[in-house]
Amino acid sequence: MHPITPTQAQDQTRYRWNTVPIGGGGYVTGMVIHPTEPNLIYIRTDVGGAYRLDTSENRWIQIADSLGTLHDNFAGVESIAVDPSDPDIVYIVVGMYRREQLAAWGSWAEGDPEPTGMFKSTNRGETWTQLNVTVSSGANEPWRWIGERLAVDPNDGRVVLFGSRSEGLWRSADAGETWVTVDALPLSTEVGAGVLWVAFDASSGSAGSPTPVIYAGVYGGGVYRSTDTGETWDLVNNGGVAPGQSPQRAAIASDGTLYVSFVGSGTYPPGTWKFQDETWTNITPRAGLNFSAISVDPANPQRLIVAQEEPNWGNRLFYSENGGTDWIVVQANADFTIPWYLPDMFGAAISSLTFDPHVPNRVWFTDWYNTWVTDDISQQPSRWQNVTAGHEETVILTLTTPPAGAPLLSGAADVTGFVHARLDQYAEENIANFALQDITGIDYAEANPDYLVFVGGRRYNNSGDGGYSTNGGRTWTRFATVPPNAIHGKIAVSSDGSSIVWIPTSQQPHYSTDNGQTWQVGTGVPAGSVGILWETEHPLAADRDTPGRFYLLRGDSLVRSDDDGATWETIYRFPVNMESGMRKHPLDTERIPEVSAWAVDPGFRIIHTMPGEVWVQLGNQLFASQDGGETFTTIPQVDALRRFALGVAVPGSSRPTVFIWGMVDEQEGVYRSSDTGETWTRIDTPDVPIFSISHLRGDRQVFGRVYLGLNGRGIWVGEPEDHTD
Repeated sequence: MHPITPTQAQDQTRYRWNTVPIGGGGYVTGMVIHPTEPNLIYIRTDVGGAYRLDTSENRWIQIADSLGTLHDNFAGVESIAVDPSDPDIVYIVVGMYRREQLAAWGSWAEGDPEPTGMFKSTNRGETWTQLNVTVSSGANEPWRWIGERLAVDPNDGRVVLFGSRSEGLWRSADAGETWVTVDALPLSTEVGAGVLWVAFDASSGSAGSPTPVIYAGVYGGGVYRSTDTGETWDLVNNGGVAPGQSPQRAAIASDGTLYVSFVGSGTYPPGTWKFQDETWTNITPRAGLNFSAISVDPANPQRLIVAQEEPNWGNRLFYSENGGTDWIVVQANADFTIPWYLPDMFGAAISSLTFDPHVPNRVWFTDWYNTWVTDDISQQPSRWQNVTAGHEETVILTLTTPPAGAPLLSGAADVTGFVHARLDQYAEENIANFALQDITGIDYAEANPDYLVFVGGRRYNNSGDGGYSTNGGRTWTRFATVPPNAIHGKIAVSSDGSSIVWIPTSQQPHYSTDNGQTWQVGTGVPAGSVGILWETEHPLAADRDTPGRFYLLRGDSLVRSDDDGATWETIYRFPVNMESGMRKHPLDTERIPEVSAWAVDPGFRIIHTMPGEVWVQLGNQLFASQDGGETFTTIPQVDALRRFALGVAVPGSSRPTVFIWGMVDEQEGVYRSSDTGETWTRIDTPDVPIFSISHLRGDRQVFGRVYLGLNGRGIWVGEPEDHTD
């Protein structure tokens, strides 16, 4: 086992770090409440770690950031389990994507650090120990809403089971010290889904001895049961339940009744069933619907609640007080504490349902954006509140920092983006006042920062969109047209606001001189300068002084337009090797001796501009120009580079402040330079999750303030401790 503690940092310039409140914004895929310890509640997320509820402040505390610093892929939590006999013990399995999937994308290969893992905490998630078992997990892959795959025997905490996606069932008999595969449980016929959940029937055993009766759901295979503590397994197919069905979630009542929700599979219809007295009974609330989240009241085996399973908004809840013989549709009133939430976001793609074992009638559910709770499920209508404080899970796709007005604007996946007029409050509404899913590009006119533009798209119908604001983002106007088949991409606006350049994903640059009424194709640049939605490169920028001038990084060259984006010409070729690729894990501190061998990834390009300045990152090198990109100087003293940003100059200087996430003197961290890279000061602290940073931006209004946009953990803001607003 390997003990894991939070990231440490050198104590140099003292910074304070906080999250910029957004409010949820990501998929909460599961919840576990400790059965004997009141108010000990955990949630897991697909890309944003795990949280424990602090009931004194009704606030979620992130408990898995230290794991993400070991490997970016650890930010996704596949499953979570508590030890019913010891409230201090909690287990999690982490890994956003299976190693097979990462290998297919070319981002993992044999010999690289393992991208998934299992961890145990004996202090409720304050610190973690990595367990000696290697299983592939996919917390952000299909079937992430099922579970729990991980379970601790309620009668004997030494016994732990984990149902993997592609490697079968694993068992530990010594509280995670050693693991073996359980060959008696058949492997799933569907690679990538596997064993969907495991559940112990506590009523079948007694405290101090392993529980004899265990159930497991297998994708495409049905429900299996063991009556000998997991040594042998048999398919439970009595009563007409076909093994072709896929059991999504299960709940075992105090009397041993097994309740299971199924999704339709092939010729097999979806439904909800119970297994009691060796007989399956169909108790489906509504024929034709898929069901997933399910829970039974620990104090009453007849009280049951199940959720419709659809990947959209407004999933329905069904409630029964007689074991599923009769159902009512739960009528609910939702109290929204997040100003920008839309009514339909209540009950979106519900993933888990949980009767609170310590508060009668209290029920929780988790969904695409949030966690919800009602104190009385028996009421019609019941009143629900979202519990959001501390849960920051948005995937940041772009950031920008105007020199006046709101200090920060963000673009995000699934929840569009926000004007952050205050850095300590939730935004009042989304950027777009029309339906949009993702915002991938935002910019401002330097001479008129009230003029803002953005672009994005909708993955669900593969369409693109964008708009502009003339009042600093208080209101937005939709572009009258979009280029043919345009979606996502990056956008820049001329310093005087007279022209806009939009490069949609995999297309050529398009430009508009009439606020998006019409678009023309620029010449001189082939298609493909901007990649897919999830790429964090930012190769497009406007000159902050010269109207109509734009810059674009393509390969090892800087391409410039001086006529609003109509024509483009290569003006500078950087002295870098674009043939070999940068290492997949360039900031793995165990590989510091290999730093000198790193080359440049030709797809990793970032350009930022300030008045009189053009700065370029190509892979591991940083360059600066003060003559519109005609000539560049190389910025020294950087061993490794992931991201960089420019901020307002230190008082008394005319050159911008430079921020990087990288390595200086072989020490990984976030650094600041006030002398154009001659010297660097480390500014991160143990409070900062240095992992999965997709975007870095320096503040244009406050010296020293910097923003980290994370892939699944929202936005962090850091500023010198002596700064006051």
